Amino acid sequence: MHKLHPFHDEINESILLGYARMGDRQSMIRHYERFTRLLKEELGIEPMETTVRLYQRLCSGSAKDISMA
Repeated sequence: MHKLHPFHDEINESILLGYARMGDRQSMIRHYERFTRLLKEELGIEPMETTVRLYQRLCSGSAKDISMA
């Protein structure tokens, strides 16, 4: 899905959450940085606020308590 829709925030949120739940913080950070850079370079926009908030929560806490709902 990500290869077909690289700009889709919800897909990227799921990827971030997956990395966080696996405990792979470095991959989560790299993915977020690549995603935000892609949005800026290709579309000239920032990620949706929900994506930014999710990333901030994942960076500061445990992914086990965070749902996608």
